[in-house]
Amino acid sequence: MAMNDVAAAEQADDLPQPVEGPRIDRTDFASAIRANRRRSLMICAGLTLLGVVLGYLVGFVILPPEDVAAAGGAQVGGPGDYAWLLTGGGAVGAAAMAAAGGLWSVLALTRGDRMALSIAGARDADPVAHRRLHNVVEEMALAAGLPKPRVMVIDTDMPNAFAAGLRPERGTIAVTRGLMERLSRDQLQAVVAHEMGHLANGDSRYMVVVSVVVGLIVIVASIARNMARFGALSGGSRRGRGGDRGGGGGNAALVVIALVLMLVAFLAPLAAQMMKFALSRQREYLADATAVKLTRNPQAMIGALDQLDRAAAETSRAAPVSARALEALWIVNPLDGPGESGRRRRPAGLFSTHPAIEDRIDRIRAMA
Repeated sequence: MAMNDVAAAEQADDLPQPVEGPRIDRTDFASAIRANRRRSLMICAGLTLLGVVLGYLVGFVILPPEDVAAAGGAQVGGPGDYAWLLTGGGAVGAAAMAAAGGLWSVLALTRGDRMALSIAGARDADPVAHRRLHNVVEEMALAAGLPKPRVMVIDTDMPNAFAAGLRPERGTIAVTRGLMERLSRDQLQAVVAHEMGHLANGDSRYMVVVSVVVGLIVIVASIARNMARFGALSGGSRRGRGGDRGGGGGNAALVVIALVLMLVAFLAPLAAQMMKFALSRQREYLADATAVKLTRNPQAMIGALDQLDRAAAETSRAAPVSARALEALWIVNPLDGPGESGRRRRPAGLFSTHPAIEDRIDRIRAMA
């Protein structure tokens, strides 16, 4: 009897063990989507605030309060009076940055999807020549409870796909020719389900806004680095001329503001990109889970990711220019090269647009 128990135990050890982690039947997708939207709104608010602060510092250096006061015949407040910080070009710069961010966000939300598709060179998929693709998209739209999105094809050997659309009912799924040629029908279905998840979860809308604000921060930060040097020099020259109309405190504060501006100008783009990439990585995890939910075939999603990861070794160096412009939109980053000895390379982390393929596959296995 004991021998039978030992044999049974050894046989049990040979069987695949369950993976600890979230399971598809235990995943509350509604809560996950709500949490994802809260994080997205927080990141959008954080980026907007960062842009407003940067705009204030740039405006402050360009037009300090003491210059405004001198033009109006007024006097800047003395020691302990900090109301002058809210006057001058600082307030104008902050308001201008907020207005520019809002304006560009509105433009991106009305035309951002068309711009992305145009950059990628996408064209409408022929219903006859690409019948399999149309059928798969229609199946996944029914599974997701959404209208069938527009189906487009990108003529490149690079296997990849992305979703564009500011509303789920007016979305577009673009698939490359290389993806259709390389993947099986089940794997193609998994990729389409992943992109359908982006549309259903509202990812495209948030990513468009975040990308616009990050772009503005990068542009203004570049201007700020030059203005910081100008501000420090101009502050020093005023102090050297012995201008006492605002007191030494005002001039000293101007120099400090200029130094802070220089620091922020270097750190702001890095912080903005980190927040953008963190948002992108979390949304990829949720879209993977949504694909498993829609297809009920985790192995298809795993196989598709594995194929796309292997293809990066062949196509990363020959990727089109649009690949970099749309880096965060693709299902996998087409610019990630091969890993050592053919193993999947783990991206750097904070500045990666996508999670590591191995991490994504591990999470999907945990859901199986």
